[in-house]
Amino acid sequence: MMELYCNGIWFKIVDPPTIDNDGTKETKQITAESYEIGLSQYTLNNFKINTGEENSCEMLYKREYDLNHKDNPNHDPDFDSGEYFQVTLYNKEIPELSLLDLVLKYAEAPDWKIGFVDDTISDNEEEKDKLLKDYVFYYDVDDKTVYTFLTQEVSSACRCVFIFDTVNMTINAYRPEGLGKDTGVFVGFRNIQNNITTTRDSSLITKFNVTGMSNYSIDSVNFGDSGIFDYSYFAKEPYMDSDMQKKYTEWIKYREAKREDYMRYSKIYNTINEKLSELTDRVPVDTASNDWFTSSVNDLKN
Repeated sequence: MMELYCNGIWFKIVDPPTIDNDGTKETKQITAESYEIGLSQYTLNNFKINTGEENSCEMLYKREYDLNHKDNPNHDPDFDSGEYFQVTLYNKEIPELSLLDLVLKYAEAPDWKIGFVDDTISDNEEEKDKLLKDYVFYYDVDDKTVYTFLTQEVSSACRCVFIFDTVNMTINAYRPEGLGKDTGVFVGFRNIQNNITTTRDSSLITKFNVTGMSNYSIDSVNFGDSGIFDYSYFAKEPYMDSDMQKKYTEWIKYREAKREDYMRYSKIYNTINEKLSELTDRVPVDTASNDWFTSSVNDLKN
C-alpha cells in the first residue's frame, strides 16, 4: 500500500500515480484519501448500546459486575446488585461503558485509539451543565462501518465533530464550540476558491458479512466465519510485492482445497451433537406404556 504524508496528515494513495510529460516538464498526479477512511473497512454487527436487551453492552457489563460483586462470594448468576448502568460517549475509568472504546473493540479496528474528548461548555442553555463525555443515547447497529457510525449517527446524536489524528492514530471528539468561532467568512468561487473536486469511489468492497433469518449463517461451510472476502484487487504492485502475492495466492488455493473437508467434518460434528443432545435432554413420554405381563415369551424375545 502506498502512503503520502502532507501537512501533518497521512493519506492512502488509491492508485499508482499517473505521469504527464509535455516535453518540457514532467508532472505526477495522484488520488489519495485521508487515512481515517480505513475505518470504513471495519463493520459493526449486532452492536447494541443502552437498549436494555440481554446482549446490549450495558447489560453484559452488569451481568459481569453482579457475578463478581463483593456481596456475591459464590458467584451466583441470579444475584442482582440493584445497580443500574449506562454507556456514555466516553468513560476513561470503565472502557466497558465507553461508547468510543466499545466501537473499536467490537469492530476489531487495530491501531486506532481514543484521544481527546472535548470538555468545552455547550452554548446550548439546556446542555451547559452536561459534558460531552457524559452523553447517553441508545444505538442498535447492524452492518455499518465504524467511520459511518461515528461521523453520522454518533456525531448527530451527541452534537460533536470527530477529528482523526492520522499521525498518532487517535479519534478525537469536539463540540463545535471547541473548534473555534464563526468568522462569518465563506469561501466561494467569487472570492478565494478557484476549484474544488471531491470524489469517493465506494465500489470496491473486500468483505461481505452474510446473515440469515433465524440465526442461519454460512459458518459451517466457511471455516467458522460469516464473512466472504476478496482481496484479489490488492494482489498486485504496488500493494503487494511478488513474494507476498505468491503467498496470498497459495493460501487461497490451500483454503479452497480444504473447504470440502471442512464441510464434511461440520456435518459429522452437527450429527454427533444432535445425538448427544437427544441422549442428554430426552424426556420420557408419559403416555407411552406397555403391559409386558400379557406378552408371550416369543413376543418378548422379538
